[in-house]
Parts: sequence; structure tokens; C-alpha cells
Amino acid sequence: MKLSQVPNKTTGNGIKIFGYLCFIVSCYLIFLRFEVALAQQPEPQPLAGFTVESVIPDNQLDKNQTYFYLGVQPSNQQIIQVKIRSLQKEPVTVALSIHDAVNGTEGQIDYTQTSPKLDSSLTNSITQIVHLQNKEATVTVKNFEEKIVNYEIKIPKEPFSGVKLGALRFIKQLEDESLTSNQFTSTYAYTISVMLTEDKQPFDEGAELQLKKVGTTISAGQPVVQVTYQNRQPKVMKEATITNWLTKKGQTKELLKKVQADVTVAPNSLLAMDLPLNDVVLPAGTYTVHSQVSAGNREWQWRKDFTITQTQIKQWSTNTPSAKRQPFLLVGGSAMVLVVVSIYFYLKKSRTK
Repeated sequence: MKLSQVPNKTTGNGIKIFGYLCFIVSCYLIFLRFEVALAQQPEPQPLAGFTVESVIPDNQLDKNQTYFYLGVQPSNQQIIQVKIRSLQKEPVTVALSIHDAVNGTEGQIDYTQTSPKLDSSLTNSITQIVHLQNKEATVTVKNFEEKIVNYEIKIPKEPFSGVKLGALRFIKQLEDESLTSNQFTSTYAYTISVMLTEDKQPFDEGAELQLKKVGTTISAGQPVVQVTYQNRQPKVMKEATITNWLTKKGQTKELLKKVQADVTVAPNSLLAMDLPLNDVVLPAGTYTVHSQVSAGNREWQWRKDFTITQTQIKQWSTNTPSAKRQPFLLVGGSAMVLVVVSIYFYLKKSRTK
């Protein structure tokens, strides 16, 4: 038996160690690929500790709903109420806020934004009509008690058509005030919509979209082609399907495509829909966005050209999270590979002795 064939316990252990290191490097590289997504997932928090309930008034138009859908008249004033009920002995402080209805990029109405950009077609928004009666921004409940929060509605003297839409928000305040907006934390919140109408016509009939603009931007840390629509009507659009696809100007080959179903659009609002680039590399040049929207028995179609410049492409490569991670990936990955290669040659040299 040749010397090189003699079982060597040390060498065998070294090979095992080498295998373990390879496994660790593989896990390391896989982890790096998903580190941003994992870091953004907040840790589970205790239960909210409170609940809310709307007190439905007599002028509620749909008694089957728990949100406020109220028939109102010009210059009228009204108080609406929400019960906040404690679910635990310990005190919990609830932040109270009022929001206008805008749109998210995934095709759903968003009631969470504190200072959203409102469309120019919107006058006398919910935040201008509805106010906390006692001006207190928080309420504290404890030991299973119940408190009532009053909201004052002041309808403008100028009549309006369609609906005004917004929401009341109830957010559990963090006990640790040292937490900053840069830290990922769980929050518990309840939302109760408020929809006001004078003409009492169906709120979801009559919305109409117009293509406002197309261009490129960074959304959720990634470059996208963004298509912006405008709903100038005081009506909600429901169950719409929006299809967007991208071609080079004058060509028919689809470079990107996205179909978004079950889209809801707020009244008098802007709607921005993202067309992610994903791994598609778009060189500088002129492109055409083709857009199609269908809702019920209505349909709209548009085509609009826009230009991608070399400057924009350079900004994408430096401002996206994946680009910012490249130096770290390169240095960390290279270091690990060097360690593994060094151990491999060391073990190989040991076996030949």
C-alpha cells in the first residue's frame, strides 16, 4: 500500500473541515443575497391591547357597513363617535389621526400617509372637513375600560358632487420613545373609512382615468418605469385591471410587461403604477409605454413615449440597494474564497508528505 493511500486521521478531519467551510461559504453567499429582505421583516410584538368600534349615526347610508358612509348637506355640522376599548389591565396609549384617501403603487387605496400629495382636482378634502373635537392627539385606556372619541364634521357651504373619502386612524404608541424612524418596528393600527356625499349617487360609478405622465424613478429601492394616471372625478374606481408594457419606440417587441388586477382608485387622486425593470437592462434611448385599463364595461388605451438618458442609468447603478451592497459582497466573498483556497492547498500539501 502506497503511503498516499494510508488512512490519515488528521487529513480526514481536515477534509471534513474543508467541507464544512465550503458549506459555510455557500450559506454566507445565500444569506447576503437575501439580507435586505430579512432585515426588513419586523419582530413580532405583543397584541395591540385595544380595539375600536364606530358608532353608526342615523344618516348612515349603508347600515350594513361598519365604516362611516354619511349623507350630508351643505353648511351642516355633525359629531361622529368611535369607541376605544381596552383589552388588558395595563394602560395603552392610542394616537389619533385623520387621513385623506390616496393611492398606493400596488393598486389599493392608501389611508396611512400623513402628508400625501393631493391631486389638484380635489377641493375640501376630508382632513379639511373632519377634526378631533377636543384637539387631543392621543387617548389612554386601561383595565378593560371604554372611552369615546368625538370627531366634528363641518360641511362647506359650497355644494359638492360625488364623494369625499378619507379615514380615521388609531395607532398604538410605542412605549420606547427612543426608537427612531430608521428602526424596523411593528405597529398596531385600526382604520375606519369616512365617506361623505351630498347627492347620494353611487360612489363607484363615474370614475374616469387619464394618463398623466410616464418616466423612470426609484421605487422601493429599485429602478422602475412609472406610469401615472389621474382620476379627476369624485368617484371611486373598483375592480379595474391595468396592463402596462414597454417597447422601444417604433418597435413591437415587449421588453417589460405587468398586469395588475383588482385595482381600486380613490376619488380625485393620482395613481402611480410601477413597471419594474427586474433584471432587464435598458440602454439609453426612446421607449414607448402602452397602457390599457378596463373597469366594468369601460376601457381606456394610451401610448406615450419617454426617454432614458445615460445619466439616469448611472444614477440607478449607484443609488439602488443592490448596487450599494456590491462592495461588501465583493470584499466579503473574496475573503472567504481566499480562506477556503488556502486551506485546500494546505491540506493537499499535507497529504503528499
